[in-house]
Amino acid sequence: MVKSLEEHVPEWIEDAISTTVEKYYNELIIQNKKYLNKKETCVYLGISYTTAEKYIFPIIPHLKFGKTIKYDKVDIDRWVEENKLFQI
Repeated sequence: MVKSLEEHVPEWIEDAISTTVEKYYNELIIQNKKYLNKKETCVYLGISYTTAEKYIFPIIPHLKFGKTIKYDKVDIDRWVEENKLFQI
């Protein structure tokens, strides 16, 4: 049996709410951390992982613990300030 459009609406609303709550939860967690992994750094900067891999990760100072790489938010913020093309 094929669902009508109206029957899908509650699912879509639930998905939208769930996605929004997860996004804000992740941002809240990130705001309370000192060191971020690569994925968290992307969320913090609001950029894609691909962009970060290509342009950001190779040049931002980082800590390495074996295979684990962490970025200090202070270093990220400093790097952003130092690399602005213009200031508002």
